[in-house]
Amino acid sequence: MMLDFTQNSIILSYTPFFGNSKFSKALKNNIDLHDIINSPDSATKTLKLRQETISFLKEKKYLTYLEKINHWLNKSGNHIITIKDKQYPIQLKQLQGAPHILYCSGNINLLNSPQLAIVGARNHSTYGKNVTNKLCQDLSQSNITITSGLAYGIDTLAHKFALDNNLSTIAVVGTGVNIAYPSSNRSLYERILQNNGLIISEFPLGTGPLRYNFPQRNRIISGLAKGVIVVEAAHKSGSLITAQLALEQNKEVFAIPGSIFSKTSQGCNELIKQGAKLVSEISDILEEITLNDIPSKKVIPDAITNQQSNANNLSTQETEILQVIKPTITTLDNIIIDSKLTYNEVVEILFELEMKSLVESVPGGYINTQ
Repeated sequence: MMLDFTQNSIILSYTPFFGNSKFSKALKNNIDLHDIINSPDSATKTLKLRQETISFLKEKKYLTYLEKINHWLNKSGNHIITIKDKQYPIQLKQLQGAPHILYCSGNINLLNSPQLAIVGARNHSTYGKNVTNKLCQDLSQSNITITSGLAYGIDTLAHKFALDNNLSTIAVVGTGVNIAYPSSNRSLYERILQNNGLIISEFPLGTGPLRYNFPQRNRIISGLAKGVIVVEAAHKSGSLITAQLALEQNKEVFAIPGSIFSKTSQGCNELIKQGAKLVSEISDILEEITLNDIPSKKVIPDAITNQQSNANNLSTQETEILQVIKPTITTLDNIIIDSKLTYNEVVEILFELEMKSLVESVPGGYINTQ
């Protein structure tokens, strides 16, 4: 059975136009959450409640949602943590505007584990992918948890390579915690849960990918972590928002340097100019953040060695697809026709080949990077 404060927090998290700021103001003014829910008119003056909020509470439109929550909580691995619970992460509670509620699926013990956030461009390069992989490899003997946002690009790679290297990982999502977004990350979402990882959100169950939710969730990514590593970022990028939030939270910001000719490196190079710590080897991070003793290794990967190793571990279909793709652009249609496989099969194999740095997605198709 849920405690009153937890149930009231759930109701208010689902109530329209009752955001985190109103919740914080209610706590600051010692307003009982139960009174807000049962007598919203009494709190209107202090909290400036909108008519839509008052009507929602008076008509008890939250009852169906409470039934949904109870059903969800009965499933193994699902939890709700409020800002008053002992499991609530200490480092997050220190933030101004800390989320008052966390919907969690998975291993909640990770919330208070030492964490590094890895974020970056949606449209990453092979260089960015290899750097992300090497970061996780070099941290594989540590007790660090890799935190990211389960978004396209570097976020996806951060979670995948963390799991590949037996690291724990937390995905902070900008949707309801029960929604795998983007849908292409459904298998990764399940893999995180199957490997004792954690998926969290401050948004109610069923919340879709609303555009303004993602910048808001970034403060949780940086807030949980000891530091934020930006692998690749364009000049204007959501990753830079996370880096800025980390600076405001007095967290360490690390940036991977890149080519001056690469658009995806512009943001990182700019961060370095502004004082972010340049990272060329893992010791650059460990000098600022104590995890445990890890040998200094170069982060900038030997791409040729990686590719040779990956090329020796291909399935029959992966080998067939790789032979179809040329060093020049090969369109997706041509790959499907030449391989005689279905669209879904080809897309899944191409994703695996990209993860192994053997092909690269470019405008118009794919190229063989061997």
